[in-house]
Amino acid sequence: LHGHWGLLPNLGRFVGRFGRENKREFGFQGIQDTVIIKSKIKTVFYMMYYFVDYFLGSLRLLRLKLKGDLVVADRYFYDYFLQSDFVNYSTIMRYIYLKMLPSPDAIIVLKGCPEAIFARKPELTIDEISSQQLRIEDLLKDVSCPSYRIDSDRNINETVREIREKLRI
Repeated sequence: LHGHWGLLPNLGRFVGRFGRENKREFGFQGIQDTVIIKSKIKTVFYMMYYFVDYFLGSLRLLRLKLKGDLVVADRYFYDYFLQSDFVNYSTIMRYIYLKMLPSPDAIIVLKGCPEAIFARKPELTIDEISSQQLRIEDLLKDVSCPSYRIDSDRNINETVREIREKLRI
């Protein structure tokens, strides 16, 4: 699973891009990254819409878990609390997401030196990678499932071995 379940159409098709009026610029090592900050109202609306998608998807998730399937999600709904353009989310929405949607059996967090992460995948600036890592640590305080921090600065085989160890697969 990457992102949300996709049971509802992408909201951008209906209402266009949110929050164009509030931009924050990040720049580092020649990279200029514009983050569009959504207003509080737009963020709540967006999160309520996709809450329905996650809720409907949780029914599918329950069916898969009852069959004994392993479901691996990249990001899941936690991503909303990590992205810079969602800094205006309300604590009520965070509470609703964390309490009303199913938690995974475990969370794997790939931790690494921001410069090394940037060298592998320069989508975000080093400053933004550092900020997201801080937001991840803050979020993990509120999740109800076990979380494991895996050092991703090592070679890929060692990283995979440690993930498998933690998940016992």
